Amino acid sequence: MMIFGLAIVLLASLLFSQRSTIVLIAANTLGCLAVAWLFPLPHPFQQLFLLTLGAYVIVAGLIVLSVWHRRLLEQDRQAVVRASEARLRALMDALPDMVAHLSAQGELLSVRIPEHFGVHNGYAVRPPGPALAEELRARLESGVQQALQGHELKTQEFDLPLAGRVLTCEARFSRLNSQEVLAAIRDITERKQAEAQNMQLLREVSEHREQLRQLAQRLSEVQEAERRRLANELHDQVGQNLGALGLNLSIIRGQVQNHCPEDSPLVKRLSDSMELVEQITERIRNVMSELRPMVLDDYGLVDGLEWYAGRLAVRSGLRTHVSQEGILPELPDTVVNGLFRIAQEALANVVRHAEAQQVTIQIEGDPGQVCMTITDDGCGFQPRRGSRESGENGWGLLIMQERAVAIGGQVEIRSTPGHGTQVKVTIPLKGEHP
Repeated sequence: MMIFGLAIVLLASLLFSQRSTIVLIAANTLGCLAVAWLFPLPHPFQQLFLLTLGAYVIVAGLIVLSVWHRRLLEQDRQAVVRASEARLRALMDALPDMVAHLSAQGELLSVRIPEHFGVHNGYAVRPPGPALAEELRARLESGVQQALQGHELKTQEFDLPLAGRVLTCEARFSRLNSQEVLAAIRDITERKQAEAQNMQLLREVSEHREQLRQLAQRLSEVQEAERRRLANELHDQVGQNLGALGLNLSIIRGQVQNHCPEDSPLVKRLSDSMELVEQITERIRNVMSELRPMVLDDYGLVDGLEWYAGRLAVRSGLRTHVSQEGILPELPDTVVNGLFRIAQEALANVVRHAEAQQVTIQIEGDPGQVCMTITDDGCGFQPRRGSRESGENGWGLLIMQERAVAIGGQVEIRSTPGHGTQVKVTIPLKGEHP
């Protein structure tokens, strides 16, 4: 009877609640006691019966405790799983990505589609329709295989027809096990459209910059041509006329001196006129040199810079030194003119603003480029990157930069207050120069 009772207790502990099982054990125990009271046994057998009954109660209690301990552990495990699933679902709901669950064969098992993808089921996880399943399988199959093989795959971009439009998507893959993969699919259509617009803007800016460079080059060429024309006009017309005028005055003074004393007012007036003509001739000669130095055409860039620096030293008292390193290749006229004008502007800035005692000009040449570096020991200044400084100094720096851009080069200005300034001009010479 007690063995039958143990079987009943075990079955009840599995099927019913803990309270019901305890009631069943108590009822079975009372039944056994009642049978023993109604049908008394001899004294030795009665003690054995009571011991057996106590063992039965203990074994039944242990069975109940073991079964219910396992049931509590299972309930705790299920609670942890439900909590993890809830956290995972909350995390997935917070993501803007479509999440696809795929098999090793590329079959789409389920999919979660956010609302912004244009699908009305919102964030529901559901078996996909055949059309969507086939589209995703065809586009994600290679990424799934790489993820299963353990290969590192950062992103995969593809176009996905969805809800009547074509989306540009980016997928990231995560291996769940040897047979399943998760793919996080993000809609990057707007980002790609913005990138395309930015690229178009960059192309337009680059085209406009090239147009401005060509315009600056053309303006520089026109300016040099006009300078040369004015210098020729001054030499051919004004210079020759002034020479003829000086010769005529000299002849007239010689004739007047034959009839008038040396200190007569007329002779003095003629001498003053001849000096004035010589001063005007010298002034025009200086203007011609500023417009277009003949030494630049006759002897080249380095000799032209030496000639100009020497004249500047005489006028300003500034110590100048011009040097050349390397073999200077034959330079186009546009490069020679541009470098010479940049040097003129830089030296003018030194005289006006730097309070320098010495300035050096170094020309470095090789077959690929030519560099000109102008260094002074003046007061220096603080360059402002990306800004146009006000005042004559700021315009001078801007003019140098625009002249360098016009001939395909660049200007680098280094300066520190109290430690002088260095202007470095680099002109590439590879291929045909613009």
